[in-house]
Amino acid sequence: MIIGLTTSVVPVVSVATLPMLALQTLMASARSYPLLLDCIFAGALYVAGKVTSSAILGKRESSESLTKWFICGLVDGWACHAWYSFLEVKFAYMTNKLTQTLVMNGLSSAFFTPTYCAGFLVLLSLLERKGVRGAVDRVKRDYSDITTKSVQVWAALNMPLFLCVPLHMRVVVSMGLHYVYLVGLALWDANVRKAADAGTCADTPAEELLPVHSAGSKHSTAWGTASEDTAQPVLNLAYAKVSLVNLDIGPHGPHQEPPF
Repeated sequence: MIIGLTTSVVPVVSVATLPMLALQTLMASARSYPLLLDCIFAGALYVAGKVTSSAILGKRESSESLTKWFICGLVDGWACHAWYSFLEVKFAYMTNKLTQTLVMNGLSSAFFTPTYCAGFLVLLSLLERKGVRGAVDRVKRDYSDITTKSVQVWAALNMPLFLCVPLHMRVVVSMGLHYVYLVGLALWDANVRKAADAGTCADTPAEELLPVHSAGSKHSTAWGTASEDTAQPVLNLAYAKVSLVNLDIGPHGPHQEPPF
């Protein structure tokens, strides 16, 4: 070493440690900027879930559609953050964690999820520029179905969420579940439809395979337009308060898919 000069020590980071560093950074950010992180993370995972599931099903999403999904994710992240924080403050006096979880889950099923479903349907209509009348029509048509399914799904998922996940990571975990659900559902749907198509082609005469268009064969909902008998009702499950909807379809449903 030359006298008068100093050498700086550059820390070497192993590639194997990068995932752990990323997790530590995420958790530190969740504590420092909880609302901002929850909103951005939710918006990003809504888009990622939509892109991945659509790719699996052989579809491509427009930038307009993904923008709508990102906005829905932002709102979902904000709403969940506010609700989880409210519950934690109001029921902090409960020392029994299981009792506290049951109460939080019950209130979420009775108030938060139904309210969010209505807000989600209204938000879709506004994003699609359908106005107040369009929002009212959509709520009348789809509110009961989406709320029933959302409550059923989240009544089960909220138990481990409230019981095991700390408040500052609760929204992140719930949005992660939403992403996994969308991707898993798309994989399941692709396999089911492939099997159904294979069975139909094997058992149906060639002349009967020609497309037949009937004015009464389509049904538009907040999830999309169903025009096949092989469409699976379970695909309409509203997960993370969202149906697996294609937000870009016809005049009567959300330009759509539904969900997280």
